[in-house]
Formats: sequence, C-alpha cells, structure tokens
Amino acid sequence: MLLFHAELSAFAGGFVGVDVFFVISGYLITRNIRSAIEAGDWSFLGFYARRARRLLPALFSTIAVTFVAGACFLSPEHLANLGRATLCAVTSSSNVLFWIESGYFDDSARLKPLLHTWSLGVEEQFYLLWPAMIYGLAKLRARSAMMIGLLTVLVASLVAAQWMLPRDSAAAFFLTPFRMCEFALGALCLHLPDAERLSSSPWRFVRAAMAPLGLGLIGIAVMTFDAGTPFPGVSSMLPCLGAALCIAGGGRGLGARLLQLPLLAGLGTISYSVYLVHWPLMTLADYVATGPASPWRPAILLTASIVLGYLQFALIEQPLRYGREPTAARRPWRFAAALFACALGIASAGALAWGQDGWPWRSESELQRLSAALQTATRTRVERLNCIARGDCTAAPDSERVLVIGDSFAQDYLMVLASAYPEYRFEALIESGCPPLPDCVDPKWKPDKRVRCSHFRRKVHTRLDRGLGDYAAVVVGLRWRPLYYKQLPGFLKELEQSAARRILLVGAKARIAGGASKLVAVSSDLRSFAVLAAAATNRKQKERVGRVLARISRRSERTEFIDISQAQCKDTCGNLADDGHPIVYDNVHFTVEGAQYVGRRLRELRGGRL
Repeated sequence: MLLFHAELSAFAGGFVGVDVFFVISGYLITRNIRSAIEAGDWSFLGFYARRARRLLPALFSTIAVTFVAGACFLSPEHLANLGRATLCAVTSSSNVLFWIESGYFDDSARLKPLLHTWSLGVEEQFYLLWPAMIYGLAKLRARSAMMIGLLTVLVASLVAAQWMLPRDSAAAFFLTPFRMCEFALGALCLHLPDAERLSSSPWRFVRAAMAPLGLGLIGIAVMTFDAGTPFPGVSSMLPCLGAALCIAGGGRGLGARLLQLPLLAGLGTISYSVYLVHWPLMTLADYVATGPASPWRPAILLTASIVLGYLQFALIEQPLRYGREPTAARRPWRFAAALFACALGIASAGALAWGQDGWPWRSESELQRLSAALQTATRTRVERLNCIARGDCTAAPDSERVLVIGDSFAQDYLMVLASAYPEYRFEALIESGCPPLPDCVDPKWKPDKRVRCSHFRRKVHTRLDRGLGDYAAVVVGLRWRPLYYKQLPGFLKELEQSAARRILLVGAKARIAGGASKLVAVSSDLRSFAVLAAAATNRKQKERVGRVLARISRRSERTEFIDISQAQCKDTCGNLADDGHPIVYDNVHFTVEGAQYVGRRLRELRGGRL
C-alpha cells in the first residue's frame, strides 16, 4: 500500500493491501468473538472497549495532527474540505463522504489528506454488525449454521459488488456492504481443517505450499492490477484468496518463514500507525512542494512514514492500548470519557473550518479575495452553462447555430465562444470525461464510465446521422490524450459526411500542476501566485498536442485548428486575467470570468471572426 501511494509504477495494484487487511481482520475478529463465546466470557461492551483502545487513540492523533498541519498550509478551499473529512473520519463515515466525492484514483485524491481513513470507516461499520451476527450464529450451536451464514454473506456481498461495478464503481469501492465478502472470507478460514490434520502426511506438503501460493497471488495482484481494473468484485478475490491461503498456511512453510523475518515482522507490528501517518504526510508534502519532484522523494517519504509510524506506535498506540492493566480495568469510563472529549474537540474544529469556509482570514487580503473567487467558481460556472443551455444568454433563436461536441473541456469552450460571439446561438453535445470518438476506450476507465461513454457516443452518432448541415460550425474540444489521435481523423471524416460546413478543432489549454487553490496557499501575494502558476504550466505538453492536432486538421479542407492557449496565455500563463480574476479554478477548467477573458482575447486574435 505504501509503495502504491508513493506512486511507484511497479506497484500500481498496491491498493489491494486494504483488501488483504479486511480478510485478516475478518479472521481475527471472528476468532476472538467465537473464542470468547465458547469460554463463556463474551461481552459486547468489552469487545467495543478493546476495539476502541486498539484503533481510536492512534486514529484521533493522526487526524488532529493532520488538521493542525492543514490549518498551517492549506488554502481555505482545501482546509474547508479537510474540515469536512475530519468530521466524517471521527464519526466513522469518511467512506460515505469519499464515495459521494469520488474517486480514489482521481487527481483530486492527492489533495485529500484523510482519504485513507475510508478503510477505517468500513472496518468500524463492520464492527457494528459483525459481533451480533457471529453471536447469533454461535448460539445456534451448529457448526454448519456458522458456515452457511458466512458463505451467505460472502456470496451475497460479492454478487452485489459485481452487480454495482458497472453502475457505480465508487459505491462498490467505498461502501461497507460491498466489502463484507472480504471479511467473511477471512472468517471462513476458521472452518478449515485444523493444523494437526494438515500437518500429517500427505497434507503437510499442501499446508507448507499455502503461504507461498498466497503470497504469489497477492504479488500478482499488486504487479498487474491498476486504476483500470474492475474493482472490487470478482477481481478482488485474487488478493483476498492469497490472504486466506497465508492464514490457512499457519506458521509453517517458506512463506510463513518469510513473513516471520525480523524486518517484516517489525513492520507488521507497527503497520497500523504507519498506515495512518503515511498518506497525510505524502499529500501535504506534495501540497507544499512547488518545484519539480526529486527522484529521492519516494524513498524519503517512505522512510519518514516508517519513522513517524514507529513514534506514534511507541508513544500513543501501545501505551494507550495496554496502559496499566489493573488501573484500566478499574476505571474504563475514564478512558471512554477521554476518547469522547478528544472526538468532540477534533470534530468541532473540523466542523468550524468547514462551516467557516476554511478560515480565509489566514491569508493576505488579496489572496483571500482570490481564494473566495475560486471557491464560488463551480457554482457560477454551472449557472452560466445552464443559462447558455436555456438560451437566456445567447442570440435569438433565428440566429445561426454552432454545435459544440466534447467532454468537460468542451464546456469551457462553450462558455468562451458564447461570451465572445453573442451573435451565434450555441448548442452542446457534451459528456464529462467522455470522447465522442469511435471505438475509443481508455483501459483505465471503470465499468460505469465505460457504459456512460458508450451511451454518449451512440448519442453523438445518432445526431450525426441526422446531418449537421444546418449548423454554421461544429466545434470539437477534448482533454487531448495520445489515445485519441488515431480515432480523430475518422471522426472528422464522419463530421464531413454529416455535411458539417466548418469544423473547429480546439487544441490543448494551459494546465497548471497542483491547481490554483494550492498555489494560493503557498503564495505570499498575487505576484508570487502568478509567477508560480506560470512556472507550473505544462507548456511543452500543450505545444506537442498543438503540433499533432494542427497536422491532423490540415488533412481536411473544412477543418481549422484553434490554439486556445494563445488566447489563454498573454505573455505568460499566470492564471490571472487583466482584472485580477483567476482564469482557471482547479488546474485546468475555466472560471466564468476566465472564459470571458479568453473569449475576448480569442476574438481579437481571430479578427472578430468565428
């Protein structure tokens, strides 16, 4: 998991570490519950008290330190988001929050220091349901009842997750019902033949091979899975079965001896604290960095994560988990009251930061204004797009029409053109994240996005079949990727065959690494903001895209290439219009004022013609 979050390409499937953890957790928790019931020593209150001591001190410590660091470094927008995540993490509902925000593999994930707490949310919700279910099954006093119950949970959850993947992959990833199969698989390991039976010939060879085979399955998942793997669902069973085999293998065999090596065993002991601290450390380090990344960055961050994780383990996790046992046993309510006070304080701070827009008073006044503009940009952008769609802010119905086709970048160009050319009436055929190109499927797309984009392409082709001769021009705008270049000539030919009179092919915009809101946080004034934005612009990449699109456009007499970055960037791409308004509100999408500024410049550069 750490290697995946350090963005080492060889470990693109490292996210399966959470699934392995869920299997192990299902095994350990079920074993402990069943043992306590069989010994006549079961107590729901005792179970939750032990879980609270195990998880909450280190979790609350991580959340509190992350929030304080965020208050020092984050822009108001991102601190407000962190405040909301803080409140949800304390209340064990962050997985629901991040499902709503979606998604784990988005660029915005690097701006969410508490994103990793989603797995703690799933586990803590699991604790609310699982003890009662195991207790009820155990009271039936039939071994088969426990197995049937666990198998039912496994199959039902797995089928539900697989069904949900093409409909809402984020829900399948973040929400507890679709992860219960992993906990149930771990619990089923308790019903495998006991160690004595498997240690006798010929089963001892099978048992010895289990852990190496399990490690191999986990390794295959880590090395071959990536953001495009349909996940969880059936594919999650590969690493989960690997974890189950490691558990079933017990303490014998080569695989087990590897796991018992002092270094690996030591990392396993402190793994919970290391997991907690690593992601906030990596995201905040990314946030404050403004220059090119050092090649040593992954190694430095991994080392720092292990060191900080060990310190938290030694100073907080272990002392508060065990403490002085006689005192802890006599005064359990004192510990509960202290935890509640901590939770209330941290949640209150998060709620205040969220409710007060990230405390903009922390910034210099001009930067406060800029940050406020960025925070309201999404709402004003939606209002502007709705206005254009209704026809309230474009030309009369009898004006010449222009059709804009593409993804969310086309939404930007729609705003640009509608402000620059009010004499035309603009219509849109747009789906965020989806190219209209034929047979264009990114292997990294999740199943639900594949379905959505396929539907959009059918919609585009249906419109082309009706003909485009009644439009003065057709504008094509996308977030250009190398994957699209092969399909683009064929799509332009389809537009020509649909009687499109003119085709305007819009090039790449200037993209600001890290995003405008981040640059607000690390700037001392507007000038430094503009300088940082200009330095972070993807100048070489947009020029390369421009050359490719210009070459493709020259193959068609009716296609004209428009380099939008020339209108976006005057002397430099500093992300500030002449009136001081931000041009983009994230790292690439135009604000309303930015679109109007680019529109004015585009009309000037083109001599007033569309």
